[in-house]
Amino acid sequence: MRYYILLFLIIFFRGLLAQDSLQRTLSYEEFLSLVRENHPLAMVANMQVDMGAALLTSARGNFDPVLFYERAQKEFKGDDYYSLTDQGLKLPTWFGMEFYTGLERNDGVFLDPENNTPTNGLYYAGVSLPVGRGLFIDKRRADLRKAYFNREAVAAERQIQLNKLLLEAGIAYWDWYAAYRKRQVFERSVAVARERLVGVEQSAELGDRAAIDTLEAGIQVQNRMISFQQANVDFLNATAMLSTFLWDDGMVPLELEEDVIPDPVLTPDLEVVYSGMDSLISNHPLIRTQELKVEQLEVDRRLAGEWLKPEVNLKYNLLSEPVEGPLPGSFNRNDFTWGLQVKFPLLLRKERGKFRMAGLKLQGQQASLSNYRQTVRYKVVSSRNDLENTRNQISLYEENVRNYASLLAGERRMFNLGESSLFLINSRELSYITAQVKLIDTIAKNRKAEIKLLYSLGILL
Repeated sequence: MRYYILLFLIIFFRGLLAQDSLQRTLSYEEFLSLVRENHPLAMVANMQVDMGAALLTSARGNFDPVLFYERAQKEFKGDDYYSLTDQGLKLPTWFGMEFYTGLERNDGVFLDPENNTPTNGLYYAGVSLPVGRGLFIDKRRADLRKAYFNREAVAAERQIQLNKLLLEAGIAYWDWYAAYRKRQVFERSVAVARERLVGVEQSAELGDRAAIDTLEAGIQVQNRMISFQQANVDFLNATAMLSTFLWDDGMVPLELEEDVIPDPVLTPDLEVVYSGMDSLISNHPLIRTQELKVEQLEVDRRLAGEWLKPEVNLKYNLLSEPVEGPLPGSFNRNDFTWGLQVKFPLLLRKERGKFRMAGLKLQGQQASLSNYRQTVRYKVVSSRNDLENTRNQISLYEENVRNYASLLAGERRMFNLGESSLFLINSRELSYITAQVKLIDTIAKNRKAEIKLLYSLGILL
């Protein structure tokens, strides 16, 4: 019996193996690599990271040193009423203070006395400090912190988009794999049916078989041809779908060549993934984006809280006259100017409303974050269950295929000895073909369950 099983399998797959040896293979890993490097959506996802970096650079620009020059002049009826010039450098800091230094030079016939300066001008160096609203956080610092969070968020969003793209591409690959293998099965079944038809016709001519057996054998050939044609159409459609993921530098769509076939399936080892599943869930990019939204809303709430404080701005300048050309002399602490500005709305209705809204947005995002965590965990558990179930089913279907092969080999032997009928042979072959198709579908489901598990963990990329 083992001999007949081995002989049957060799005959069945001989043509397929000879055909595969002349064709090129496209492995799953190679395919995903092509998608990741050349698909337009992958390039768009990568651009988002650059946009996040550009936004951060823009936010940092709020703390760039600033050179300034101001001049105001009035002439009327030949008189130089006044000429006011102020030039210098301002240096904002992360702590809210702003340092500055400059040279003020004013003259004119009708110059306001408070604007009088020495002939060579008046140097000043000082600092402005918000001691009320804006002491701990202001819009510039808030925008910078949010830009940092946004840079991390777009990196996580890039991973989400690439994971989704690779999930769709992976499913298309395994659909293509299943369609190709099933077409092989039906193609070979047609060849076997035709060989049997020839044998039955010869036996009928010799009188060993009834003439009606040739009709039954011919009908089987027709039925097998119908199944093969449908399998071939399914394979062509799956190939076309797979080609939609193949691009050249994200600009030129490519088509899969006819002689390219899927690579044999290798069972992956996901024990490493299983062992670190809780950590992967905690660092899931989808959860990370929600956490970063919470961080950004927390910054908005803190900034809104600052507006509940009075606005108190303090300025202090040290003064010095130039000596020996443009160089300033030494500063004397007795020569200075200073100023104090205080503002405070009495009812704070606008400020209290904004602070309340910021707090509600934060609470809503925190609730959404909890929901996302639970959803991700459910999808991970569900995908893992599907993967384990299809693994067990593969083992059962492999045993099922072997058993049907044994029955078919035995039936063939009995048929050749004249102890079986054409109907039983066809029945055994159909059962064997059905078992093979189910095994192929289950292998494809297992591979899809694998990539869905990796996608649910956010690490398909």
